[in-house]
Amino acid sequence: MGQDTDEDVIDRLAGIAPGSPLDQVRRQRTEARRHAQASFEALFRPLDETAMGLRERAAVALFVAALHGDAAAEGFYAGLLEGCGGGALA
Repeated sequence: MGQDTDEDVIDRLAGIAPGSPLDQVRRQRTEARRHAQASFEALFRPLDETAMGLRERAAVALFVAALHGDAAAEGFYAGLLEGCGGGALA
């Protein structure tokens, strides 16, 4: 999918640099950080894709990001969509 499995999606979307003051604060909230990442994993790296495939999930996320005008999220989900072969859905 083109995504680093150890990467924290909120850090990436918010542009939080490793070692920055905000990064240090987020790392103190280990449970919140872990659960936020787990939500992303459940939606975009599911164990079972029978109900809705990854391409469709990424396309919906890209659409919602575009509705909100969030350029960082648009780029992230466009990359996710492209990485799973769903470029035509964009």
